Amino acid sequence: MVRNQKRHIISGRLKTTFTKRAHMELERMIEGSQFCTISIARHNKYEVELHEDKYSVDMNEHKCGCIKWQMTGIPCVHAAAVIISKKQKVEDFVSDWYTTRMWQLTYADGIEPVQGQMEWPRMNRLGVMPPPWRKGNPGRPNNHARKKGRYESKTATTSTRISRKDRIITCGNCKQDGHNRLSCTNPAVAEQPKRPRGRPRKDQEPRNVLFGQGQTWEGSQASHGSQPSQGSQRGSQASQGSQRQAPPQRQPPRRQPQQRRQRPQRNVAAETEGHQWEASHAPPTSQGRGGWRSWFECSS
Repeated sequence: MVRNQKRHIISGRLKTTFTKRAHMELERMIEGSQFCTISIARHNKYEVELHEDKYSVDMNEHKCGCIKWQMTGIPCVHAAAVIISKKQKVEDFVSDWYTTRMWQLTYADGIEPVQGQMEWPRMNRLGVMPPPWRKGNPGRPNNHARKKGRYESKTATTSTRISRKDRIITCGNCKQDGHNRLSCTNPAVAEQPKRPRGRPRKDQEPRNVLFGQGQTWEGSQASHGSQPSQGSQRGSQASQGSQRQAPPQRQPPRRQPQQRRQRPQRNVAAETEGHQWEASHAPPTSQGRGGWRSWFECSS
């Protein structure tokens, strides 16, 4: 309301033909028209070249190839160059909506002031009530969810989870598809042994491990005294060799023999003399006085 009144006062004081912004745009177009090159054609049409680009200007229909004249209602640079070349005024080709008279008519009628709420007329109707309280958590309810597609499952799916429609159920009792263990009437099927973890070695022979203790079947039989004789072992080895050939064993590289250190020769005469002296000076083994007396006399 206040803004409309201010615009009405400003438009009433304006003495120019067009508004302030329209005059600024006209001056800018006239200033840029001096760089245009005009080529005349028939039927009041012209070809204008600017910055190595050409545009066609039709003065009868007030059109230009850049479409600015048709969109804004103010002649563009190309049209201004043609108008000036014809020694006419550019202001005569501006739309009437940019005149001061049209601006004054726009703000001629303002907004009427309004009484306060206490002065509003009373009506025999109920006032505007707030919407009813809606149960549930705040936010968008689930019953307004988007509609699922034709081939989209009803439940939420992720990249690692599929719907039950495309899931294949395998029975744990008979190992067949289409049902589970609870509704199975087929006989049970023994489960296959699980593959040991890790990658097997290339030159490794199969071993039977007992109870995960690291002891082979042959070692367990030997510990219980059921080891066969050498003849039977050789026979079994020969029969196994005929069935399969043992993989070649890698031999470690031979080391060069090292020279042994020569031990010093023993002096037998010195050792016997030392043993005789120890035997003569040894303490007596008997408990009597005579034994100790002879030892003291010998030592003195």
